[in-house]
Amino acid sequence: MNRRGFTLVELLVMMVVLGLLIGVAVPNVTGIVATQKANSFKDDAVKLINDAKVIVTTEKMSKPADGESLVFTLDYLDASNQIKKGPYGGEYSRNDSYVIYKRDGNQYTYYVRLVEVTSKGNYGINLATLDQLTGDDASKLIIEIETSEPINDGSSIDSLSTNTVLSSICPEGSIRRLNGQEQKTKYSKPNTFATDSWVTILYNLRGNNVNAYEVGDRRQIELTGLGTHSIRIANISPCGSTQSQTACGIVLEFTDTIIAKSMNSTDTNVNGWKDSAIRSYVNNTIYNALPSEIKSSIIDTTVVTGHGSAASSNVTTTDKLYLLSPKEVLGDSGADYDTAKNATRQLDFYKGRLSSQTNYYASRKSGAFDLWWLRTPYSSTTNKFIYITGSGQSSSRYASYAGGVSPAFRIG
Repeated sequence: MNRRGFTLVELLVMMVVLGLLIGVAVPNVTGIVATQKANSFKDDAVKLINDAKVIVTTEKMSKPADGESLVFTLDYLDASNQIKKGPYGGEYSRNDSYVIYKRDGNQYTYYVRLVEVTSKGNYGINLATLDQLTGDDASKLIIEIETSEPINDGSSIDSLSTNTVLSSICPEGSIRRLNGQEQKTKYSKPNTFATDSWVTILYNLRGNNVNAYEVGDRRQIELTGLGTHSIRIANISPCGSTQSQTACGIVLEFTDTIIAKSMNSTDTNVNGWKDSAIRSYVNNTIYNALPSEIKSSIIDTTVVTGHGSAASSNVTTTDKLYLLSPKEVLGDSGADYDTAKNATRQLDFYKGRLSSQTNYYASRKSGAFDLWWLRTPYSSTTNKFIYITGSGQSSSRYASYAGGVSPAFRIG
């Protein structure tokens, strides 16, 4: 058998061909690996945005006011340290990585910054939106991160205000959520209840600085289709062991009458506040007319209400908005015909302000009507409810009378 080996020329040709094949294959493999790493980076970034969305929803956070932002650090979003290693072998920076939740008008946008620290430098995605992460080639979003301005636990207000990365997205006045605790910049300190943004008001009244404002402070709000009206802080103190929550914690009340309505279309107080036409009206029409930022901050309230002569027990409901009771406005002196007077207390605003003569602080005046309904049936009748007169005294009228509607609500 004739066995012939490769000639030198054939070997050279083979080596050239192999070299060409390797030259084509290696870049392709390298490109595939790079794409896979970039996609892994992108997937981690998308997860952080989605985690922030879940937190905003499940914790029922107040949405930022127009032009304001919330910032969630990686430490807060990934408290269990599940997103630790990056695709390039380094670890993600816990303080240089975060999600910004920003509002511009009615537009809410999430931005993510994800930084991986490697021996060759810091690489990451810098302030990308969800649309960019899902719409572009992931590899184009991976850049070298040159600016390192970490948001450390306990960062000072001044250091946050001068953080150029944050400032490129967050304007002055934004609220930043850092490591599970809301902290304000120096621009969102409380000033006045009348002028502060609702986000700043909520931050302070929700227990962080409840004394930032005074009981009795007012502000104007616009009710869609119902005009401009004034609300005030009526209560800030807890109420202890009372059954009704209507005078507990932070209670805001309207200082004028929004509209004139009958308690019921017929003269009856049977089933009292629970089945009254006004209860349905305030928890639907008026509630839905409130600005969205206020509406989202209102909490459910347990409302205990007295009864008329056709019943023998008080009624308990759960409401967003409710009318006040004689005890909550006038104290014991005006609650003789309220069977539920011992289930509640007088609101902070009215304590020490009322006299036996003209109770100016209890009066409401709006247009042609100045009497306003309370939620309480007159205990000795089957057809009347209690109201406050123009001079601030309690009296009763038939349920079909069109009296003023001036509700209250709690925030938390």
